[in-house]
Amino acid sequence: MPFLILATEGTTSTFNVTFSLKTVGPAPKRVMPYLAKLLYHQNPAVCRRAADAIVKCAGLEPAKFSGPDIVVSLRQWWEDEGCKKEWVD
Repeated sequence: MPFLILATEGTTSTFNVTFSLKTVGPAPKRVMPYLAKLLYHQNPAVCRRAADAIVKCAGLEPAKFSGPDIVVSLRQWWEDEGCKKEWVD
């Protein structure tokens, strides 16, 4: 999942990557630390895709983590709670 998200960076055609992300489904819990690192990526689109993947992977309430501030909210969640959990499948 993190590699697919990074694959969207620098491409003008994200259709194949978007399709792949949907096909793969939620990321396994063990990749959560890697997804969290992508929340701090320099590319805002990568941050947003990572945020969407984290919500699905962690089973967070989509209503609580949505909208334009999703990345900021998830960074705060990661620093307060997420980084303290053991992310295993």
